[in-house]
Amino acid sequence: MIRFATLFLFCSLAVPLSAEIRTQAVYTAKLYGATLATINLTGRTTDGRYSVSAELSTKGLVSALSDASYFGKVSGTRSGERFRPARYTETVKENGAERAGALVYQAGMPQPQGFKAEERGPDALALSGQGDTVDPLTGIFMVFRDQPAAEVCPPLRQFVFDGERRTVIELKRTAESADEITCAGQFRRVAGYAKDDRYGRRKVLPIELTYRRAGDLMQMQEIRFQTDYGPARLERR
Repeated sequence: MIRFATLFLFCSLAVPLSAEIRTQAVYTAKLYGATLATINLTGRTTDGRYSVSAELSTKGLVSALSDASYFGKVSGTRSGERFRPARYTETVKENGAERAGALVYQAGMPQPQGFKAEERGPDALALSGQGDTVDPLTGIFMVFRDQPAAEVCPPLRQFVFDGERRTVIELKRTAESADEITCAGQFRRVAGYAKDDRYGRRKVLPIELTYRRAGDLMQMQEIRFQTDYGPARLERR
């Protein structure tokens, strides 16, 4: 239970691909202004590899109703805008119960382990069709990571698979200046959802992101998105 004048300026200010870039960010999730959770994100990218870990914990009224937390970790390879996970692990704690699972990638194909294998429902998608997907944390990191301006919303179209369900993130730039880039798009549920999961849920969730300059890099500062429960946002502290 995320704006430059010309392309020439983008390229001239970009960090060389061989450089290591580290991301350390804390986000607060809010729904109708009420704080729901905090997310700690730590990651690194080079020209050929990436790794990231994330921790989410509920806050405020949500934590009183359901004390839940999530810890995820993934590493893999990258080539330009293409990220390929090798192993993704996930631990979820809720009201004292703990579940651990993983997606291990063999020849680019995700193989669920732990609860991700044990809890696959009858509507879960076949693994053989998921070779073009990344795990959920890689999908988040592709958007949330600190990055050169030239790599922000190139545009982006990335399919994500969580062990059962397939979704897609689609983003493109909508405004830019020397110190800020705005991107907009959608998170779309594609397939693999149980009938009870689909009932009353939006298929398409609009997204808008704001990146701001921090030295030679752009940092994702705010994401505004529509949820099944109303408008929400993540804010970087």
